[in-house]
Amino acid sequence: MKKFCFFCLFVIIFSASSSNAIISEKLLNQAGLQTAWQSAVALDKGEKVEKLTVLGDYLYILTNANYLFCLDRNTGKLVIASALASPKLPVSSPSAYKNTVYFIAANELVAFDVQNGIELFRQILAMPVSSAIAANASNLYIPGMDKKLYVTDTKGQHIIFKATADDVSSPASVLADNSFVIFATDSGNVICMSSLEPKRIWQFNAVGSISAPLVASADWIYASSKETNLYKLKNNSGTLAWKFHTGSALTTSARA
Repeated sequence: MKKFCFFCLFVIIFSASSSNAIISEKLLNQAGLQTAWQSAVALDKGEKVEKLTVLGDYLYILTNANYLFCLDRNTGKLVIASALASPKLPVSSPSAYKNTVYFIAANELVAFDVQNGIELFRQILAMPVSSAIAANASNLYIPGMDKKLYVTDTKGQHIIFKATADDVSSPASVLADNSFVIFATDSGNVICMSSLEPKRIWQFNAVGSISAPLVASADWIYASSKETNLYKLKNNSGTLAWKFHTGSALTTSARA
């Protein structure tokens, strides 16, 4: 059972101020900001927040004990509180399709219904996973440590097919919709294939490894390269709109 040692978490946006806010309203006002809400989550003694992820309408908080808190980003209301895995085991960033959010916790696929705040299932996977998965209406797309991209049913129980890059480089991140799948590799390939079969639609070869997750926004894909370039690609053709030289290796995603 979780003990109630409170850690205070704040999301600050342009909103009405709160008279009992823990962050000084005077300091916020100097920056043109006001507190929208504040919410406390229960941490055990010695437990700390490891990672914060904003995805859609939700804020996901993972502690160093691999305990997950999910808050509604608009209200601060607690939606999910659940242990994902034993401490020190690897846990992926969340990925979502509609109202379902997925985590890879050690060798398990864990799925939650965020609208109703319930765990849907836990499924032991047949393959070691290297990064966060992607999902659409009919399939999951799972980057494997063996340099293959696995396509399974929506519960990860049955492998439908596998795909690899021509140079057999490891898939580092993957995006999916109901028509196509786009994945990046550690050798700098950005590959688009059909969501239903291992058929390549287009490929873009960046300079240097792409280890940061790809970002989709409207009709564009943003790829961050370790060789200092940020690339903007058309999602249906792979056409390069522009690349921007940042001057340092990019190991995290852009925010679109």
